Amino acid sequence: MAGHPDIWKTGRRVNERFDIGKGFLAKVRGFVKECGVCQRQKQETVKTGRLQPVKPPTRPCEKMGLDFAGPFNVPGERAWYILVVIDYCTRYVHLYPTRRISARFVVRSLTTLMGVMGM
Repeated sequence: MAGHPDIWKTGRRVNERFDIGKGFLAKVRGFVKECGVCQRQKQETVKTGRLQPVKPPTRPCEKMGLDFAGPFNVPGERAWYILVVIDYCTRYVHLYPTRRISARFVVRSLTTLMGVMGM
């Protein structure tokens, strides 16, 4: 599946098959814009901008990254996940194991981290 051709060709095909009436091109434009196949298959037509430099952090805990790793399968148990928190300044890594990924767990882990780091 390649998605729809441009709006004009799609509009012409739709107009030949159906009597949509006034303003059909706007309807076709809206449909093509929302089409899932087109969004996955078509390349972006807007020229991307230049990358902006990112200033590195100057003190610990100024900028941190977090993500979940897993699932890790433990024989006889449910899968485990690990919340990985990295301090971009010191590159220190904090790991928090959990069986479920949830926002509540992330908040609890970051609250614990703030207590440990003295924030």
